[in-house]
Amino acid sequence: MKSASIAGYKLKEMRRGITDLLVPLIFPVIFTLVFAFAFAGQEGPGGEPFYDYLVPGMVVFALLLLMVGVAGSLSREVEKGTLSRLKLSLMSSFDLLFGVLMVWTLIAVAQVLILFGMATLLGFHWTGGGVNMLLAMLIGIIAGIASVALGLIIATFSKSEGQSSSIGALVAVPLAFLIGAFVPMKAEKIGRAARWDR
Repeated sequence: MKSASIAGYKLKEMRRGITDLLVPLIFPVIFTLVFAFAFAGQEGPGGEPFYDYLVPGMVVFALLLLMVGVAGSLSREVEKGTLSRLKLSLMSSFDLLFGVLMVWTLIAVAQVLILFGMATLLGFHWTGGGVNMLLAMLIGIIAGIASVALGLIIATFSKSEGQSSSIGALVAVPLAFLIGAFVPMKAEKIGRAARWDR
């Protein structure tokens, strides 16, 4: 119940200041529009349209950017003294973190639905029918939850909002390339890079 009150507080705070929603919701929409018009009519690997090839990676990258928003949001609460006041109440750390996780998971769900919907309107064609699209959305939501959890971890090590946002971006961008969000990487290359003995 306490987690729900934290989630309600965070939602009210986000409605007042649109900046928390700017990066996770508006930036990916602009990113999708730019890519749709920039790569319209170009052929990608395997003869499929290049835009169809890029959309899943754009969704993953947008989900990774959630960690920047989460880390910044939680660090802002520390700077404003909200966390100090919550420590005086009977609320546990789990209640706080789970409440924040609930709100940002809702944002991740909205982000996945908006991005796949917008991509479809802009000409994205997926193979395998509606069941595969639902599975892709489910995987996207799970990836969003993982990104939010990573953002919470980053916030615990940060001293300020600016530092947490910088660390979040520093983690998100290389991670997007490592997981193949833009350019697919062969498992052998990742395995060779991960070996410590050579």
